[in-house]
Amino acid sequence: MVYYIRFLKPPKFVAAKPRESPTAYAVIAVTSDLGDYFYAGHLNLIVSVEKDGDFSGETAIALSWKDGMRALPFNIPLGDGTDDFESRRLHVSVSQYGVVADHLSLNELPGIVSGWSAKFDSYDAKQAERKLERRFRLDTWGGCELRMWEETGDSIARHIWDGGLGMVAYLRDITSSQSNATVPSEIAGLVSAQNPAQLSVLELGCGCGMVGIALAQMRPRCDVLLTDLPEAMEILELNVSVAQPAEGSGIRKAKLDWADDIPSDIREKAFDVILVSECTYNSDSIPALVETLSSLLLLSPEARVLLSTKVRHSSEEFFFDLMSGAGFIELEHNSVELPDRIRSERGESLETTEIYVFRHKMTGLPP
Repeated sequence: MVYYIRFLKPPKFVAAKPRESPTAYAVIAVTSDLGDYFYAGHLNLIVSVEKDGDFSGETAIALSWKDGMRALPFNIPLGDGTDDFESRRLHVSVSQYGVVADHLSLNELPGIVSGWSAKFDSYDAKQAERKLERRFRLDTWGGCELRMWEETGDSIARHIWDGGLGMVAYLRDITSSQSNATVPSEIAGLVSAQNPAQLSVLELGCGCGMVGIALAQMRPRCDVLLTDLPEAMEILELNVSVAQPAEGSGIRKAKLDWADDIPSDIREKAFDVILVSECTYNSDSIPALVETLSSLLLLSPEARVLLSTKVRHSSEEFFFDLMSGAGFIELEHNSVELPDRIRSERGESLETTEIYVFRHKMTGLPP
């Protein structure tokens, strides 16, 4: 599985004692996407201080995460105290190459995902906001970074999940402008960066919006509508604000509860692709999800449903049974291996993100 550096306690300014430099205090952990597992090995971590958007490398410390740890507190110097009122951020990673974004592709998924704290300063001596930024290098059309904020609290709905990482890596491969995708895909022609047609995409249960935003950044001429419950709108709005869509692409957001009727502004739009990432973990919501997909395919019968999940329990099979019963046909199934140094050293099989492409039988194509 992929592990994520998290701030259990966000950075807080600590005033300097006489003849000492001010410091920042924080507590981090290295956990799985849902926080239910801690990294069970040794890691050398680097903490760097950002000032005015610049990580000079002059202020950095090394930390050691050890097997059995559940939290790692630390203090890091912030300077000589002459400019204490300037805001700063912390960056924590395993990188030995300075402050860089994590590479994200099928050939190079990050085993440990780096994190940037929110800004903090000495003006009111409060902790930084309970938010954490991730940055990923997609190395595709336009070459810009994918910047993704998530919350540091207990809400798993507003975190990045392994299935989202796997889906973005998969999309990065099949949208590649180099036409050298390593995974053959029925949907590749639709989402390819070389396709001159405008692409209309809807994402259900988008959470932080990682998958839909990444697609809009990688694929020119791509209109993405991100949807989720009202409680996801704040973090979603932040991520849309820092997104860098490709030429001719755009990103919008809207509230959508699967238990309700589809809003008119969504019903009036025809979609080519419907994204569903890590939405099958809750068996109670699966019937409403399948019903929503069925309603959307009545409105956009030629659409393809692109779904990703890291299977966490057997109850998720219920989703596939309902999809079959609702007339959906599986066109494609790929597995994306998730890096895990511990499992590899033990000779254990790696966990995977499963990616599926569905169409509805009403398209009239042969099954």
